[in-house]
Amino acid sequence: MHGIPCRSGRTVSTEIPAASGVDRWDFGGQWVGSTQTHILELIKELGLETYPQFSIGKKVHHMGGPGAKVRT
Repeated sequence: MHGIPCRSGRTVSTEIPAASGVDRWDFGGQWVGSTQTHILELIKELGLETYPQFSIGKKVHHMGGPGAKVRT
């Protein structure tokens, strides 16, 4: 759910100083867990959709921008 129109799928994006200059970070609520019953009820009441989250496989945390190497 968004409070502002954006195409990134996040609530807000901002730039933060980093060792290599500036990194762009996305902040805000993105996932809803099965124990968050109140928000799940609100999603249902508003007629919104949820999507399954994959939990099998490798997880990758990408840091350093588009030119950075990714290690698994």
